[in-house]
Amino acid sequence: MYCPKCRTEYRPEFNICSNCNIELVHELPDEPILKFVDYEEFIFTNNPGDSALLKSVLDAEGIQYYIQGETFAPYFYHALPMHFYVRKDQIAEVKDIIKDLNLRITTYSTDNLKRRKDNEG
Repeated sequence: MYCPKCRTEYRPEFNICSNCNIELVHELPDEPILKFVDYEEFIFTNNPGDSALLKSVLDAEGIQYYIQGETFAPYFYHALPMHFYVRKDQIAEVKDIIKDLNLRITTYSTDNLKRRKDNEG
């Protein structure tokens, strides 16, 4: 007998997982195969207000993201920037969403700046 949630093995006389409080099964289902997701940096900022605004907008839109440096920035008085990354397949959607935001001290990633300069000139 196995718990389908925590995957703990039990003797046959048990019916409920003592950790998860759910019914045990005879065989564990196959574990899902993890899929690689490619992320791209789209913006970085030292401003905690910009960071909070970006997080709330991305959360509201259901955009999958992660922030590099978010936990360290407050310890260095925000001298280290927080880098925002989103899935590559969502980058165009994110750029469209944030284009009208009034961000204070935010810079697009260097790759994106280079692309913008190449497109303008």
